[in-house]
Amino acid sequence: MELRGILWSRPPVGRHARWFCASLRLLPFMAAVTASAQSLDDVRIEPADGFARIRAVDQAGQITGSGSAVAIMSGLFLSACHVVAGASQVVVVGADGYRLLEPAGAALHLDLCLLSVASGTPMTTLTRRAMDGSLEPVSPKAEIRFVGLPNDSGFTVSRGHLVGRGIVADAPLLLTDAPLKDGMSGGGLFDTEGRLVGIAVGRNPISGHGVGIDLAQITAIRFERIARWPAADARMPPFFDIGRVWPDYVMALATSGPVPAAGGVSRSVGNWLYARQDRACEIHARREAIGRARLALRIDRAAEGVRVSLDVGANDIPERLALSGLAVTLLPREDSFVLRAQTLRRSSGPSDLWDVEWQLADAAAFLRALPRSEGLIASLAGTDIMAVEIDPVALWQNIRETCF
Repeated sequence: MELRGILWSRPPVGRHARWFCASLRLLPFMAAVTASAQSLDDVRIEPADGFARIRAVDQAGQITGSGSAVAIMSGLFLSACHVVAGASQVVVVGADGYRLLEPAGAALHLDLCLLSVASGTPMTTLTRRAMDGSLEPVSPKAEIRFVGLPNDSGFTVSRGHLVGRGIVADAPLLLTDAPLKDGMSGGGLFDTEGRLVGIAVGRNPISGHGVGIDLAQITAIRFERIARWPAADARMPPFFDIGRVWPDYVMALATSGPVPAAGGVSRSVGNWLYARQDRACEIHARREAIGRARLALRIDRAAEGVRVSLDVGANDIPERLALSGLAVTLLPREDSFVLRAQTLRRSSGPSDLWDVEWQLADAAAFLRALPRSEGLIASLAGTDIMAVEIDPVALWQNIRETCF
């Protein structure tokens, strides 16, 4: 196997020198040591413990992945699994060459892998105490730093702020406004006090900025013992399957992300009208698609947090049905939601008919069900009053462009 051109870049100077020297100190002289303990409870991670550049190669010696890693103890690294997915061999790169790494454990749902310089007993648990016994969640808008070794340069610190946090596909994520270069996945995300608060795992599909696993939200990371590197399909972590999880990103950014500039934006695409006014974003089904009925999904970024609501209206409803719950079903999975009547007004027609507005006050689950939907039916006492097609890809694209 031949690896060409995989060397440290010219050492940085000034404020980066201490960080760089710490990582150089670790890599070329690393002893072939792994812990025999089954957890890392007594290991405290500090920025000065070092960083590494890692490369994944296939059986022909061709590079299939490149990223960064954080050393958590002598001979043991924490990195992003997608960097090493599908590899035949993985190496850590130093100034004097490279050393082979072995898989020590994987938590694929978090895209976190442990990499060992030498064979030994794999770690099974990494607790929050190991990362920092006093670790507290990063506050909204707090300054953060990604630290890693991108492909096109040496030791790099990328500065920014936390703009959102949330659970996406069961993974706690930190969304930032800091750029993340290719090759920085697997590196560390630090607060201003130098504490490791996350591991870089990729870019936000909405903004393109860096995303990290939120270590403060994890009591303990359970690693599966693995004898070989993760399969190639692990290159797409579940939380980056954007076609399935985009509502989670919408919720995370709506909760604590940057507020759009004052004013309004609107667009009409297909069956839907998208509109934003300051902190509120609404998606309306167009009258041409649903006739006399009305449907609106509202994402309201209030000061106390995000509120997602679904409103449906219809005219000339018989009095005996006016107070009935309205069933809204998303097809083809038949996810069903019941809306309650909120307002009633006498119809302009016969006296026994009413104009009714129904609402689902907490529609977060409805929003999260949209990516797997192809259509919507609203029915009252078994009678359909509305039907509209849904294109979840177009819906996501237009929500992204209009609301954020």
